Amino acid sequence: MKLILIMAALLLAGCSDREKVVVYKAGDYQGKTDAAPWNNTTYNGDKAKWEGDIRARGRQQDESRRTGG
Repeated sequence: MKLILIMAALLLAGCSDREKVVVYKAGDYQGKTDAAPWNNTTYNGDKAKWEGDIRARGRQQDESRRTGG
């Protein structure tokens, strides 16, 4: 009898569902603010150097250049 009561209690506890409500503040972004990708210790705010490195990375990933085609 105890086993049946315990199993019933576990079954009922597993079926419960709490409401999930997200509270938003109107007009406010609550997430992490994004920084420019060139504002780090590698580039020290040098946007031109960062853009050059991105272009070089893109050229390196070009399959036709890599295979000689």
